[in-house]
Amino acid sequence: MDPQEGAGPYQYQGSDFRPQQANAEVSKRTATPQQHYGQGSSATPQPHRSHSPGPATAPQRAGRYKPSEFKHNLRVACALAPCLLVLAGAGGEGVLGVLVVGLMVSYLLDVLRVREGTLFMIWGTLLAVNFGLVVSGAFFQSGRPWYIGVGLLLLSGQAYFVAGAWATLQFKWVQLQYPGVTLAFEKLVFAATPLVCTCVLTWTIVGLFGIGNASYYMFVIAAALHFSFTLPNASSFIEIQATVAGAASASAHAALSADEATVILGTPEVLLHTTALLFLPAGLHFVVHWNQIIFLSNWDEIWGFLLLLSFPSLYLCLTSFRGSLSFLKLPPSALAIFRTYVATASLMLVLACVEVRVIFHSFTQYIPLLAPWNYILVTIALYGIFLPLTVHYMNRSTDDEGYAIDPLGEMFASLCLLGSAGAGSLAIGAPLYIAPLPLCAAAALVQYYYSYMLRDYLIFFVMQALASGWFIFYHLYFLDIHFGDLSLKDICHLLYVTLLVTMAAPGFIMSGEWPSFSSSLVIMQAILVRVVEEHLYAAATHEEGLYPPYLVVFTSLLGSLMAHRLMKDESITFFTYFLVQCIWGSKPAMLFLPSGSQASWQLFLLTVSITPPLFFFRDEQGRSDLDWSFGQCLVAFILFAVFRARNLLFDGYVMATGSLPSDSHILGVLVTTIGVALMPLATYHFPSVQYAKQRCVLLIAAGALLVLLKPPLPQWWDWIWDDEHTPISEYSDALGYRGEYAAKSAWSAWMLMGATLVGLAATTSAIPVYKYPGLRMIFSGTLGFSVGAYICQEFLPFTKVSTLLNLLVGTATTCASVFVTFILRPSASSSTWLPLVFVLYLAALPAGFFLLSTSGDHARGFQRRLKEAGTVLLAVYTCAGTLMAFCVKIRITSMLRLSKEHRSSERSLAARYRPRQLQALTPTSHPFSVKGLSMEGQWIPWSGNIAGLAAFVCANVLQARIGDSEYHFGAIMTSPILLLLNHEAVMLKGFGQAHRYFPIALSICVILVLSAMHSLLFNEQHARMTVGYVLKNLLSLFLPLPNHVMFIYLLWHTSRQSMLLLACVTPLNMPALLLTDLPQVRVLAGTAIAIALVQFIVSRNIRVSVEKFL
Repeated sequence: MDPQEGAGPYQYQGSDFRPQQANAEVSKRTATPQQHYGQGSSATPQPHRSHSPGPATAPQRAGRYKPSEFKHNLRVACALAPCLLVLAGAGGEGVLGVLVVGLMVSYLLDVLRVREGTLFMIWGTLLAVNFGLVVSGAFFQSGRPWYIGVGLLLLSGQAYFVAGAWATLQFKWVQLQYPGVTLAFEKLVFAATPLVCTCVLTWTIVGLFGIGNASYYMFVIAAALHFSFTLPNASSFIEIQATVAGAASASAHAALSADEATVILGTPEVLLHTTALLFLPAGLHFVVHWNQIIFLSNWDEIWGFLLLLSFPSLYLCLTSFRGSLSFLKLPPSALAIFRTYVATASLMLVLACVEVRVIFHSFTQYIPLLAPWNYILVTIALYGIFLPLTVHYMNRSTDDEGYAIDPLGEMFASLCLLGSAGAGSLAIGAPLYIAPLPLCAAAALVQYYYSYMLRDYLIFFVMQALASGWFIFYHLYFLDIHFGDLSLKDICHLLYVTLLVTMAAPGFIMSGEWPSFSSSLVIMQAILVRVVEEHLYAAATHEEGLYPPYLVVFTSLLGSLMAHRLMKDESITFFTYFLVQCIWGSKPAMLFLPSGSQASWQLFLLTVSITPPLFFFRDEQGRSDLDWSFGQCLVAFILFAVFRARNLLFDGYVMATGSLPSDSHILGVLVTTIGVALMPLATYHFPSVQYAKQRCVLLIAAGALLVLLKPPLPQWWDWIWDDEHTPISEYSDALGYRGEYAAKSAWSAWMLMGATLVGLAATTSAIPVYKYPGLRMIFSGTLGFSVGAYICQEFLPFTKVSTLLNLLVGTATTCASVFVTFILRPSASSSTWLPLVFVLYLAALPAGFFLLSTSGDHARGFQRRLKEAGTVLLAVYTCAGTLMAFCVKIRITSMLRLSKEHRSSERSLAARYRPRQLQALTPTSHPFSVKGLSMEGQWIPWSGNIAGLAAFVCANVLQARIGDSEYHFGAIMTSPILLLLNHEAVMLKGFGQAHRYFPIALSICVILVLSAMHSLLFNEQHARMTVGYVLKNLLSLFLPLPNHVMFIYLLWHTSRQSMLLLACVTPLNMPALLLTDLPQVRVLAGTAIAIALVQFIVSRNIRVSVEKFL
């Protein structure tokens, strides 16, 4: 639509778009910024009262809606994509196939610029996937309570609805025409994603590792999602114009990370997310271990429950600087005090839980003292370390808000650290010649805290290195234990080097000397910690409790957060930050995949190869400066990384599906991974090279086709797999390619796959066949023939007429493919011969059924095969007819849109030129008008109507064949095919866009009536066929019909009807519901009551309201 028209609930002001309805909502959200950021928001620094002469004037803000690109796609994709794949994988290959095919068709429609069709196809795909999960019964397995299955089903529906809302935000025309829907969907995505993804991912972890420790993983997932979605995020569609009175106020508000008026979530959503974070993990832990907690039979679980209660509050206090506590609406001084003391109390409880749950649970053998001295000394050691840290945090947090308190001084810090060092030395049983070392290290550390001199830190480093070396070599070095290829002595060497690097890194970073050496230490620390953990966790699989999995997750999160902090302080370079994040991010793969450390390093290599185009190779203006030759080297590196990660992808497939992959499946996964890995490079650095993105799409499509079609593969590629990662071969080389396996052949699947890829390449203009009609004919005919050959080879049973039937099916699919191709991209002469192609397509169906009816063999097995052949023939015509009708609908819609643009250009010419000049500029005939359409021939809409009606009839007959013939409810599912009907002067002369829902209502009513009559007169048992029984059900059948007739009349004429008459006939449906024995009549009566309510609701403004409601 023309943005300058100003029609509807939106208008343009200058160069910006300002919808009236959306601005009303935005003004409510932006009138008082404290609605989203309370007065006590930590992200809103305010000066101390004694430092300011008077109260600063608040800025005046006006929110303005502005369509733009959705800026949060990366975080939403990282959260939703794993959940959607897990839910689709639970339904099996059928559900995954529906998802893949739907996304491919959506991409094709997007390439063809069918905007509404693309959005409709995306929502239809998500609905079909969810329906497939319901039909497959994946959530109602044996042994699982029914309420859990219902909960998983509701969770799946919510996840796919959120995915549909996220996909809707990507369409600019939705943002332009429906600003209220855009803002609502953006808020829905941010409000629902944390809750839905937390539940889905926790359910996945329960299935992989059991429910014992699932609460800890749930907290990690919930905290990560809370950090990404709940903390204030600026809306992508709201612009704020601020007029700030006063320089002090302007500088204060310029420091905000996200403007208060643009935040997406409000106080209720933030409060809901915070409540879920505080109580869901602890609640899950209590539900799982409630008997041990209530009866005090297992203190480990009790302390674990307390840990899950205290850690979320500590997390909220630490993230309060980013607005996590803004919903409290406290002033800055009160918020600073609240944050400080809640964090202190939470930290004290966390330390107590860690002391009992971790130290005395796993490291008791290293504490030789007896109770209660061991508990006393370990407590003094822990609290002596963290008490100065708490004081430091109190000073920093209150000082940032302008309410600084006096520090407790160097003496207090020295006493705490010296006492902690002495208590720790006594607790581990250090001899007298070792005990002074921790004390000297503590004193040097206190001195370094106040001086920041590298000399003091080197003294601390040397003293602590000597003490740590004694502990490792005294307690572990003498043991003769092997962890795979390494002995315990080798592990001790690695552990000691890791400790030295870990202790050296903070001093060099904080002192600011030798920044390159500091970055090298950070990278070395990440690599060494990863290597040590890999060997310890691998040994823990044989000895339980040696190295628990949660420590792997904890060290990964801690390392990632520390690297983020160092990058924010500019202590390390961005390259170092990127490399370290890849190391820490790929480390948890050892927990999920059986290959362990090998899988984690393969994931690291894959991450390092894929992500550089997202963060590097850009100039100061953000434009790509990647050289073409270096881009080719990066492509080669990605291919090498995917090849090296083949075992990782193999294990991931096994973990997702629970079964070994076939050779075609794993090859499809590899090819799809290559396409996805190359997509960032093609999108961000070669956007002008159109074929780069097209080839990525072709690779993804090829991988999906390999997974769906499962063509047999030759055995020459088996050398790339080891004994533990060997896929299942579908067919051997000899059986599949030398004709020794006559029942199924590999060539039909490969032909279909190749033809589909060629057709996709031609559709996306990767192959310029649109310039040459002859090439279009060859490609479309080959594609249709390949589809027909595959259907005949895979689905048609062997009969006496198999050859002729295969020829008819191949002819039908070839004609359908040619018809679709030249309808969308016509040639100069296609209007002369394309109707003949359509007639040939129509003639194949009766010819096929004539062959089946005249076969002459009445044996039971042969008749069964004939029925299967007829079913396949009906399925082919249903799919092909629906596709042809849909393409005709696209063609006619595009022609009418071009006609509208042509008329608007005529109006603009009439405004600029005189009548004589306009007559010279305007052509005599309009090629895209209704008259031009008539000149070309009415066969285009006529053919679309014939194909749609034939597909509808075949779909209902097919449902009667494969389903229960007594219940013909297929009309309700297949009736949307009738939306593809078009206006034409032969069959549907008075049919128009306003009557598009008339055929649906009429077909549902007629087919349900005929189905009820058939069930009553032919399928009921003879013992029940009394006169009273028949009359009762006939009366029940005719009672709902008046409502249906009135509704059908309304859909055709859209005129006001008598509400008195509607009120009189609607109660007749209740006796029909109560008296009838036929389910079809119950459906008729129920729909009659529903449509009566619709008519009552829209009775005031019938012409406008009916169409809006429908």
